[in-house]
Amino acid sequence: GYDGLRRPFVWGLVTLLLAYVAFHVARRRELTMRRDPLLVAALILLGANVLSLGAAVSVWEAAAPLLVLTAGIAVYAFARSGYLSRSYVFGWGVWVIAGGALAFAALGLLQKRPISTEGNTNYAGALSAMLLPPAAAFALLGASRWKRALAIAAAVALFALLLRSESRGGLVGATVGCVVTGGALLAKRVPRGWPVAAAALVALVAFPLVFQGRRQLSAERAESVAVRLEIWKSAWRMFKDHPWVGVGVNQFAVQYPPYRSGKEFRFSNRPAGADFRGAAAAYRSLDEPAGLSRAL
Repeated sequence: GYDGLRRPFVWGLVTLLLAYVAFHVARRRELTMRRDPLLVAALILLGANVLSLGAAVSVWEAAAPLLVLTAGIAVYAFARSGYLSRSYVFGWGVWVIAGGALAFAALGLLQKRPISTEGNTNYAGALSAMLLPPAAAFALLGASRWKRALAIAAAVALFALLLRSESRGGLVGATVGCVVTGGALLAKRVPRGWPVAAAALVALVAFPLVFQGRRQLSAERAESVAVRLEIWKSAWRMFKDHPWVGVGVNQFAVQYPPYRSGKEFRFSNRPAGADFRGAAAAYRSLDEPAGLSRAL
């Protein structure tokens, strides 16, 4: 469809621009991969995805995620190069990151189902978890009162959206992110850094238990966990049949049906209620082309 042409074109253009900048910055700074293990890991991941193209049914479908990953590596290399000054990052960076995070969270909080721009509650929760630690850090490191206020508003809104999404993976991710952020603030001796991170950790554990504990442990959510276990078992069988190059990047929906279990199939194909938020919503496109749009 339209996105099948638009997304690869846009990401291809962005990737070329970012790769051009990152190459020249890295060359000027004389960076080496030996000094950055995260960059090495990212390049290994990119290499594994490129090798998986040999098993892809549709190379065109694999193009967009490969370009996204390449663009992400270019952005990381650019950010690590030292090209952007610290004052610039804590100047315009606060407005862009915290402002964008607040807009994202506000959109999700205004929706009946908190999906924001992601099309799925779990995805919205995951992105909230990614944005929450830097937003909370900016609340301590903002150079002005307005920037700190914006960062605080963004952190509170992201936390609220994360709770509304009921994403358990998002909660785990946010917890890990706050541990890492708290450690960085402690290492840099930022005033009130570690206490704020500790308070965020307590909130991430206490609020879901107090306000959502019964629902998180309900029979419906137990079924959601069960279907994920079935999908992981099927994915393990897929891996055993394709151990070296996999089934191809972005080809899971095409390759998965022969490996799916009857239990997962029955769960994913039962009638969905108006407020159904189980795992099936994320995998409905495995069964029918228009399934995902109807689930959303």
